[in-house]
Amino acid sequence: MSRIPRPLLLAVSLTMLVAACTRSGPPLSDAGGETTTTVSTPPTTGSSTTVPSATTTIPAEPEIVPPELADPFDLAEEALAPVPGYEPVSSDEFPLQLDRLDMVLNAYSLAEALVWDVLENDFGEEVFVASLYPYGVARGDPTLPPFVAQLLAAFNEEPEQIPIEHGFVYASEGFDTGWMAWGSNTVVIVAAGPREATLEVLEALAAANQDEYRWQPGDCLWLGNDELLDGAPFAPFGRGPIVPCDGWHTHEVIGSSAVADGPEAPYPGDAIQVDAWETCEQRFVEFIGISEQDSSVGLIRYLPSDLEWEEGDRYTACVVTEYDASGAPAPRRDSLAGIGEESRLERNTGDCRRGSYVSEPISCEAPHDSEYLGTVEFSEEQDAAYPWYTLYEDADSLCRDLLDDYAADGPVGAALDATGLPPGPYAWSQGDRRVACIGFAIDNAGFPQLVLGSMAEDGWRIIGPSGDDVTA
Repeated sequence: MSRIPRPLLLAVSLTMLVAACTRSGPPLSDAGGETTTTVSTPPTTGSSTTVPSATTTIPAEPEIVPPELADPFDLAEEALAPVPGYEPVSSDEFPLQLDRLDMVLNAYSLAEALVWDVLENDFGEEVFVASLYPYGVARGDPTLPPFVAQLLAAFNEEPEQIPIEHGFVYASEGFDTGWMAWGSNTVVIVAAGPREATLEVLEALAAANQDEYRWQPGDCLWLGNDELLDGAPFAPFGRGPIVPCDGWHTHEVIGSSAVADGPEAPYPGDAIQVDAWETCEQRFVEFIGISEQDSSVGLIRYLPSDLEWEEGDRYTACVVTEYDASGAPAPRRDSLAGIGEESRLERNTGDCRRGSYVSEPISCEAPHDSEYLGTVEFSEEQDAAYPWYTLYEDADSLCRDLLDDYAADGPVGAALDATGLPPGPYAWSQGDRRVACIGFAIDNAGFPQLVLGSMAEDGWRIIGPSGDDVTA
């Protein structure tokens, strides 16, 4: 079995079901080193007493040391289990299929690790097979295997979807060979060779990769590599990001469950979304101590899409993380359990922020992309059903009404808009009807913009697209 090292690159943007808040949280709890600063205390007026200088001990910022993670090449290699009836081919030559695969992976920065082999059956048929360990944000995405199959065929055709016992194999025709791809929640396995033999190999490997570890409450995760944060993977599977909770970590698993529906059950649609949303929100309150809407801690809800459901994924999970002022997950060495009041998010009308609706407020005279307009409330009675289908539309409408009364005229070519952050279903069931209203600026094309000055005052102006490195 052979490995191909490749540089750590950003993954391409692929679909991801994430619902999370962002804000810098309380200081990291750490028993790190200290620095000593000498502060001179002036003598009291009219006194001849000499007051000695006092010393104040200021804790130093703890050094964040990324934990040691499972080797991605080991994880990729483990997926290439022995295939009955096939033996590895010994050769000093690189197969032609590897050139094509390596070119695609380099062009699209899809995989952190690649392990490959050539297998031969009793009839002398050879099958090239490779296991790819994707970057975090794409790991587990059910659209990745067909995307890879199509890339390998140079987009010549839509890949054929072949149902097997464990999901789907996606087949496409390249320039000189047929390609097939199958994905677990951790790796993508691609193969090339005679059609029947290639399909047989992938079916065997799909069966061998069914017992993936599913994250459990109490697991801690590191979803970053040095300064490059991969982000949460698409599905809550695999031991790759799991780390000890008494060391540096970025996320904690607070809830998980397997849906009891059998393999032939139809996708439950909205029902599974409703259940996952409400269950995770309740777990959040129990674990953190206050509601999600009031906390600086973010919540990620995992639930299977219809495609994942068809592939056999029946798993939901709830994951929490704290965010720093830039909106990135903030590493910590202790648990977020019971952080409650310490994480309470204070919102004051006129607070300006950049990068996240829940980051620390900054001066409105500094570049920012949002401003807190205030809080409004839904008028529904206490026993009213949760308005799943109109919730965000109604919340935005209430906040736009508030914006009309709040905002001053702006420059030509700019417009203001508002969005509402409504309560979740669990908070709603407890009688919470609050909607936090956030104002932001957009240009004529509808793209968010950085501004200077408060939206409530004349003279605010656009200085550039949101996300640009503008400092003045």
